[in-house]
Amino acid sequence: MGYKQIRALKQIKDSQKLFNYACYWLNRYPCSVVKLKERLLKKCSSEETIDEVIYRLKELNYLNDKKLASNIISAYLKKGYGKNRINIKLYEKKIFDREILKSAWEEFSPEDKNEKILEVIEKRVDRYDIKEAKGKKALIVYLLQRGFEYDSVMEALRE
Repeated sequence: MGYKQIRALKQIKDSQKLFNYACYWLNRYPCSVVKLKERLLKKCSSEETIDEVIYRLKELNYLNDKKLASNIISAYLKKGYGKNRINIKLYEKKIFDREILKSAWEEFSPEDKNEKILEVIEKRVDRYDIKEAKGKKALIVYLLQRGFEYDSVMEALRE
C-alpha cells in the first residue's frame, strides 16, 4: 500500500467527525478561517463538507476572525510590540481581511500605543545612553524592530 492510498483511507468522510476534529483543533490552536480550512483539507477532501463545518463553527461563534485578531493584538501589545510587528503576526495567522483588521485595531486607542512606546523606552533606557547619538540610534533601532512606527518613536523620544 502506498502513501497516497493510506492517506486516502485516513480521510474523514463524516461531517460530524470532521466537526469534532475542528473543535478539538480550535481548542488547542486558535486559528483563522483560512488556517482551519487548510488544516481540514488535510483530513477531508470534500470542500463542501469543510464549508459546512466552518459554517456551523461560525454559527456557534467558535470561529471568529475578528475576536482572534483582537486577542492577538491585545497579547502582543502587552508584550511591548508595535503595530507593524503585530500586523505581521496577524498575516502569519492568515488574517487578511482589511475590514476585520481595521475593526480589531479600532478597539485600541492611539494613546494605548503611545503609552506602550513610553513603557518600552522606560524599561530600556538604562541599557542605552540616549545622551549620545550612538545610544539614541540603538534605542530607535530596537523600537523599530519591535514594530513601532518611526514617527511615533521620534515623538516619544522628544517627550
